[in-house]
Amino acid sequence: MARRPPRSALLAAVGARVRALRESQGLTQKSLAEKSGVSSRFLAQLEAGDGNISLERFDAVARALATSPAALLDPRAALTGDDERGKLRAAVSELVDRRSSTELAEVRRWLEARFARRTAPTIALIGLRGAGKSTIGPSSPNASRCASSSSTSPSSAPPV
Repeated sequence: MARRPPRSALLAAVGARVRALRESQGLTQKSLAEKSGVSSRFLAQLEAGDGNISLERFDAVARALATSPAALLDPRAALTGDDERGKLRAAVSELVDRRSSTELAEVRRWLEARFARRTAPTIALIGLRGAGKSTIGPSSPNASRCASSSSTSPSSAPPV
């Protein structure tokens, strides 16, 4: 019996990603169906690209695979279920999924403060001796990034 083509490229891609992740985790269709609450027959249709799954059922399948629906839809996402980075990302995603906008903004501020690259320029105070560099530098809001240097060239040195 000839296999008919999938209903759409999207359904085929999602089905292939579900199958690949299920297999990488060593799950059978039956065990995934039981974990997710969908029928084995429907899961087989989904993996074949023939099952047009509802969002709630899709979320249940994703959770049973310890991932998110977004990761199953994203062709760039890594599919290896035993990948430590993938597991950590799924755990973080699970923690923030049901947070309010205010809480998400707080999480974002914390992450940016903790991990964002600091790209502020370093300020160098260059000038003549006795021009106040040592006085101005420490009082600057960027004092920790200030470097002070005196010019001691013969033309700028005070007469003896």
